[in-house]
Amino acid sequence: MFSTKILLTASLLTACLPAALAEPLKVDFDEKLDNWRVVVDGVMGGRSTGSVDRNEPGFLQFSGDLSLANNGGFSQMRCDVAGDYFAGMRGIEITVRGDGRNYNFDVRCSNARVMAGGFQQTFTTKEGEWTTIRMPFEDFRLYSFGQRIPGVPAIAPAMIESIGVTLSDKKEGPFRLDVASIVAFSGETLGTVTVSDVTTLSRRSTLARLRGLIDSGERAPEAVSASACAGAVRLTELAISHGVQLFNDGQPAACAAIYEVTIEAMLALGADDLGDSVIDLLQDGLTKAKTEENSSTRAWTYRRVLDDAYRHLARQNKRGSRVAAR
Repeated sequence: MFSTKILLTASLLTACLPAALAEPLKVDFDEKLDNWRVVVDGVMGGRSTGSVDRNEPGFLQFSGDLSLANNGGFSQMRCDVAGDYFAGMRGIEITVRGDGRNYNFDVRCSNARVMAGGFQQTFTTKEGEWTTIRMPFEDFRLYSFGQRIPGVPAIAPAMIESIGVTLSDKKEGPFRLDVASIVAFSGETLGTVTVSDVTTLSRRSTLARLRGLIDSGERAPEAVSASACAGAVRLTELAISHGVQLFNDGQPAACAAIYEVTIEAMLALGADDLGDSVIDLLQDGLTKAKTEENSSTRAWTYRRVLDDAYRHLARQNKRGSRVAAR
């Protein structure tokens, strides 16, 4: 089975990141792609092609050429998953960079097996642009040989046995779809944080949480820096606490993602709040870590940066507390 990740529930960090550790499916494209397979219309005499590769760390690339010859016209990538990852979930969210074509996201369930089909939902891509698409299970419909099967109950999440993407838009020519993340979601919140491309929403939410830790009412100007350090110290403690848990649970990419978004939120505060030395340390470490292709090495690089920043911030916070107490 490919590398899915069970992300543990953690209420404190859920307040920092948009349900950063909430629930449960996370497809990790930092790991090998061997368990993704491609099915094309050649099984019926067609001539379409398809392949699954990773040209950039953390991104999956589904590409090929669609042909309508010999009544063909589809190319599909898919992977087996366990229904346990979806129990209690409301749908699937994907972050993709497309080519302007319409694709189908496919879900197959053990209680609704059909010939040449499964539950599908169409999503539209924008050429050269990253987009995030949320697909509730209730909006999927069951198809077989391209024909909808009416009167079928909605997807039973715990019965899901595979997921995939199909191109069958009846347009000949090359195609390419880059995928940054596939996550399950519950309620109105994201199921997890994207490992390779921490979103603007994540950064803003983390920064908002950090500001909230800092802002507990009106403060005198001389106390601002001390309160900022205190908030940054607290957020660093939370990130390391849950990052260590994920790393030890065999999820280094998820650990690295939490560390990364924490560092970026701290950088957004700027030198006025955290000091030049801390900002320089964070920026240098962030730049270095992003060059690491291995998720474990990247997580350790981020961790060392956070440890160093924590020591600096703790000292500054202690000095600031003394000043405020006078």
